[in-house]
Amino acid sequence: MRALSFAAAVAIALPSPVLARIQPSPAPFLASKVAGPARDCLANFQRDRETRTYASGDILYRGEGTTWYLNHPEGCPRFTSDMVFVTKTPVQLCRGDIVEIYQQVSNSFLGACTLGAFTPYTDPSK
Repeated sequence: MRALSFAAAVAIALPSPVLARIQPSPAPFLASKVAGPARDCLANFQRDRETRTYASGDILYRGEGTTWYLNHPEGCPRFTSDMVFVTKTPVQLCRGDIVEIYQQVSNSFLGACTLGAFTPYTDPSK
């Protein structure tokens, strides 16, 4: 089971919860990057890599090198810094995988949604 903090990154990698202000959108971060064709899965996903979440509901997963993968989950609530999401896929993340949403402090179940396609973004200067 994988738990990811919407506020910081991989919750299991953090010594304690970090409740930071969530950015509204990944657009400023992705502005200098080039999008590639969407993929249905991230094979060999390593959960110790950085993950960023946004109030818009978007999730960025860090890939190899300078590649980031943007995902627009379907049916998720707007993310806040006190939410944690859990996926139960051990090796890869795929379109349609279920994401469970919990309130971080009380561990209350808030709902579930599904991952969408993964669009790779790379830095063209590297």
